[in-house]
Amino acid sequence: MQAPSFSPPVSVTLLGPVSAGTVAWRARGTLYLTVVVKATFALVPEGRMSVVEPDPIATGEQPDPSGVGLRTAGDLAPYLGYPEIWLTGHAAVPPRFVQPSLRVEL
Repeated sequence: MQAPSFSPPVSVTLLGPVSAGTVAWRARGTLYLTVVVKATFALVPEGRMSVVEPDPIATGEQPDPSGVGLRTAGDLAPYLGYPEIWLTGHAAVPPRFVQPSLRVEL
């Protein structure tokens, strides 16, 4: 697979509170277009998540504000075999919780 090599990006009309970007790339002589769509949600304890203003499409690596690792490696990968879901945040143990472990699901 060759690196993305198509400029300018293809414009995308957004319908709703999302951000989007495109990457055109070639594999074995065929031109492909990948469209990346990103939605951002606010999570609240014991409640339903709500759609909020979307985070922008990350065009490259962004270091984590903590100084350790990356916040994102970039959103514009030419091809992924499956959708990605990223959860950024933290969790707190309920008051007086005494179990040795706690199951958390996304």
